[in-house]
Amino acid sequence: VPLPPSSGSANQFHNIGTVSNKGIEVALNTLYVNTPNFTWRTRLTYAKNTNTVEKLGTPRDTLITGYLNAVVEGHPVGVFYGNVYVRNADGTVYHADTTLNAGLPTERTYFNMPRRARDTLLVEGTERVAFANRIIGDPNPDLVMSLLNTFDVPYGIQATVLLDGRFGNDVA
Repeated sequence: VPLPPSSGSANQFHNIGTVSNKGIEVALNTLYVNTPNFTWRTRLTYAKNTNTVEKLGTPRDTLITGYLNAVVEGHPVGVFYGNVYVRNADGTVYHADTTLNAGLPTERTYFNMPRRARDTLLVEGTERVAFANRIIGDPNPDLVMSLLNTFDVPYGIQATVLLDGRFGNDVA
């Protein structure tokens, strides 16, 4: 919620809805070698977490934040929300020459530009054409895994190798 500048803060945050979270995390630790001069340990972790915005206070509480992320009821927190483009029969984006400000001194033609899809909206009884925007992806991974190897050698020296991965993000 925006605040007056005299308050000393630009915004005040409110709880505007309900989010459900479900998940599991599992770790497996192993000790492969354990001698006075060398130790090798491994830790494998697996995590799966999902969240859903269950309810927002009002439809106006849908948040479109920053670049592409949105908070929309019935979807995960932070889904990608953005432009939809007209597609050819093979699924590729349709391109065409585009002229902006036709007939004005600021007229400019852009060649071979992607053509954005349009929606017809009913606003106070009047049809209006607007560029189409939709939920186009989910940045939240389906699962997260990591593999950590730790090696201990003499003189208190320890080396660690970490492989970390996030899998299943839906990127637009």
